[in-house]
Amino acid sequence: MLPKSAADLSERAAEHGLELKVTVLKSAREAQNAPSYYGVFNLMWNGKLLSDHYVSKGGFKNLLQKEVLGECSRSKRAFLLPE
Repeated sequence: MLPKSAADLSERAAEHGLELKVTVLKSAREAQNAPSYYGVFNLMWNGKLLSDHYVSKGGFKNLLQKEVLGECSRSKRAFLLPE
């Protein structure tokens, strides 16, 4: 599930000029030091945990609008996300 999810999110991020950095945790220690208790999947933006579970493209679109692109729109920019 991770490869498809990561590919979907990377594609959606690229549509908005963002680069998604994927880090694969390879050990129990890395998982224990992950941003959330659920070391399976963590979606971060500027040090903020946006999600601790897999996110669909539509869910990611909503997170982009609310958390990421919203920061840009507060600085007098408007973004519209395609369906």
